[in-house]
Amino acid sequence: MPDDASPPSGRSEQPEGRGIGPIPPLVLGLLYLLGTAVLVGLLVTLPTSTAKSVAYSDFLQMVRDGQVADVVIDAHRIRGTIKGSTQPFETTRIEDPHLGTVNHRVEQRLLAFARQARAFRAAVEETKK
Repeated sequence: MPDDASPPSGRSEQPEGRGIGPIPPLVLGLLYLLGTAVLVGLLVTLPTSTAKSVAYSDFLQMVRDGQVADVVIDAHRIRGTIKGSTQPFETTRIEDPHLGTVNHRVEQRLLAFARQARAFRAAVEETKK
């Protein structure tokens, strides 16, 4: 004989709950602000430069060898490009009493290169006449 206490069609007798229900607007707003803060934090910590990192001693050697096309020295970093390349480089600025001479050396090498280029152009123009 079947038991009359069993639920029909195998369903349990738990009352239907309302579930979680709608999320209050304040909670949605807080979740939005938290998500935005996390995304901004990630964007801030991502590397902002595609420059190749070089050691300060390597940077000085590149300047001595005349390989540096241009250089920008700011409070914390030294950035520049290598001659014949579009790949920028950067290094951490170190308190160095000779750092001003590094900038001067780069400028002198650039001026010498410009003089050579002008002389070459003048020679080419002379051969055209």
